[in-house]
Amino acid sequence: MVVYLRHHATGKYITLKKRSSKLLVRTSSDKSNAAPFFSSLGRLVSYDYPDHDLVGKTMKKTSPSASPYSRGPDEIWTMSDCVLHNPTSGMALSRVPVKRWSDTVGGRALNLTDPLQRFTVGLSEEWVLTNKIEGEDDSVLRFDRRNNVLVVRNKGDTRFVMARMRWNGRQIVNPSKGWALNSDFSIPNTMFKFGEKEKEVQPVDCKLNTIYPSNYLDVNAKGGVVTSSDPAGGWTFEYADL
Repeated sequence: MVVYLRHHATGKYITLKKRSSKLLVRTSSDKSNAAPFFSSLGRLVSYDYPDHDLVGKTMKKTSPSASPYSRGPDEIWTMSDCVLHNPTSGMALSRVPVKRWSDTVGGRALNLTDPLQRFTVGLSEEWVLTNKIEGEDDSVLRFDRRNNVLVVRNKGDTRFVMARMRWNGRQIVNPSKGWALNSDFSIPNTMFKFGEKEKEVQPVDCKLNTIYPSNYLDVNAKGGVVTSSDPAGGWTFEYADL
């Protein structure tokens, strides 16, 4: 997916400025100046300069002979504390309490303050959605085949298969089953198809952090892009139609 990165609190977009042989990371409140990025193997790669990707707060040039698989966990991005919003339905993916330790998953009205709507989400390749509520162990998204619903269960509970997901066509797809979540985040009875805009999901107010150690991308009071070991401001992914 090709996206513009907008800092949720300040409204500023990441921009790139070419200076000599370097690409400098800057911010702008004007979307027309925003730099498009695409995700690949956990990297945020410049759409305009595909031999560069965002590493920390700087753009790093990739050697043509270097394998992207050689990147360490300190150079791979993921999204945490992330809201997954469907603009068509207005809903966000949410845990729906049923009984203790056995929540289902569905769509609820977007509420950025609701911890039930906050998930750890992969940037590319396959990933498992994880939700963390204060005082609980991590809970992961699993597939209840008998009832054909998604459930959130304690990470140690192995009675249901983990529901691995990936991004495809701006939709959340289960690659083993071949479907993409409906606009209300229910499981469909049809296979994934490109161009189904009603199923497109937008990551909203997500922490962008490296896998290990966790360094978070943020914008400081002066408008500069910075990284910190403390959980920082969120980022919203705005899709770029290029």
